[in-house]
Amino acid sequence: MGRAFLNLIYPLSCAVCGEKITRNCGLCAACLSRIQRNDYGIAACQYEGVLKKAVRLFKYGGFMSLANAFSDLLLEFMAKRTDIKDIDVIVPVPLHPVRFRERGFNQSNILCAPIAKRYGIPARPACLVKVRHTKPQSILDRAERLRNVRRAFSVADKASIKGKNILLVDDVYTTGATIHEAARALKKAGASCVSAITLAKGV
Repeated sequence: MGRAFLNLIYPLSCAVCGEKITRNCGLCAACLSRIQRNDYGIAACQYEGVLKKAVRLFKYGGFMSLANAFSDLLLEFMAKRTDIKDIDVIVPVPLHPVRFRERGFNQSNILCAPIAKRYGIPARPACLVKVRHTKPQSILDRAERLRNVRRAFSVADKASIKGKNILLVDDVYTTGATIHEAARALKKAGASCVSAITLAKGV
């Protein structure tokens, strides 16, 4: 009731266009309709236009309600991923502790939670750790991105992933350097198979 009363005084609005919305998902129906969905591949959507602005608002602007819209997009895509079967554990791509303190949250951890809940699969956010504080991938070219994340990840809890089929979750996939390096660390630690899903695919 308290939330409903506040919404009457301060109506919820779309993070991108400012239009009033009735559901606290961060985006209005018009903006959601402009997001280009993918039917296959690793990413649910294309990292452009509305979604690109929304992801930046979420990560750097504190618009946490956008997590609800992102969850809907990921779950919609998961239903199409018939190649993902028999997942035992969900692992979000981690942030280095320095970056985590700066941001206050790990966006990949937030994104993996609704998948774990919907499919009843345990999430292990503390399993994979980032041991090197790297430069932001967004400012680097392809070759630099590959070097930047080399040996950046380590598995802190090998028992939780040994012999298991893992689903890695991240926000944006561009060159694939981060996902591939994280998957390499998991495989080296004994994971049987590593698949991946991301919210968006950049260029």
